[in-house]
Amino acid sequence: MEPPALLPLTRVLVPTDLSPRAEAAVDFAVRLAAPDGAEVVLLHVFAFPYDWYHWPSETLTGLRKHVEREAEGRLAALAQRKTTPAVRVRPHLVVRTDVASAVHATADDVGADLVVMGTRGWAGERPALGGVTAQVVRRARRPVLAVPRAAAVPEGPPPGAPPGDGPPGGRVVVPVDGSEAAAEALRVGHALATSRGVPLLVFHVAGEEALGGETWGGEAVEAADAPLLGAYERRVRRFAEGALRGDADGDADGGADVRLTFAGGTAAGILDVADAADLLVLAPHRTGHVTEDVLARAPCPVLVLPARRGGAPEPHGRRHASPPAAGRHPDLAPAF
Repeated sequence: MEPPALLPLTRVLVPTDLSPRAEAAVDFAVRLAAPDGAEVVLLHVFAFPYDWYHWPSETLTGLRKHVEREAEGRLAALAQRKTTPAVRVRPHLVVRTDVASAVHATADDVGADLVVMGTRGWAGERPALGGVTAQVVRRARRPVLAVPRAAAVPEGPPPGAPPGDGPPGGRVVVPVDGSEAAAEALRVGHALATSRGVPLLVFHVAGEEALGGETWGGEAVEAADAPLLGAYERRVRRFAEGALRGDADGDADGGADVRLTFAGGTAAGILDVADAADLLVLAPHRTGHVTEDVLARAPCPVLVLPARRGGAPEPHGRRHASPPAAGRHPDLAPAF
């Protein structure tokens, strides 16, 4: 099994609109980069109106240069203020009309392992998930970490303490749906939980209609059918064990808490479990509205992994490659 490409971090890109509400993403990125001594590149995109560069006016030219110098000074001051003994924060100003395209181009230019963005910011956008963040996630070629304004990075265990002694309630959570993409997300989540010293929770969301007489594997399921629900939950555990088998810790499931949960909607189920999380890890999304709903409403940072290069994401509805168990064991239904 290949180790997650995300770790160790070497360079983290943080786009910012220089507003106070965008600083949560900068703080999160700095503290996330600290254990690996990674560099943080602080990006500000000066998104100019077309006329500012293509209208022959001395007044507009002077205004453009003034605004650029002001933005450059504010960005440099922010980078200096956020730099720590463990992490260098480097300012990077780009002049471009399309902010999302500038983020992707800069990430390629600087060789970023990760893009960290706020779920709010970039004034004037719709009040749900920030429009620029949504565009970057949809077109991502590398992992994107969306950080809500109030997010805080877990400090991890004290020096010498074993992994798992992180802050009370703090954990990395990974929803799985039985796909290869979910298995990759689980491996990334496990690596992050281990390196940051917090517990790992793996879960699968099943719709509440499953308790109302719907069918799994061709058989009706009632609320009192505990054996079948137990078999379903064991299937989630077997998926986690298969995804994590061969990890360096020698534990088949990495010591993860594995469970089945129910919700009226996939996003609602994910958000309910994520309520006590430090970090939520999502596989490449198949249905954008679920991913964007989670990103917009999550109380914790959300890491969205990109689709693998050289191949399209698995089609919605594809099952994990492992064969179904005999008897009444239902297969994992895709959750997102």
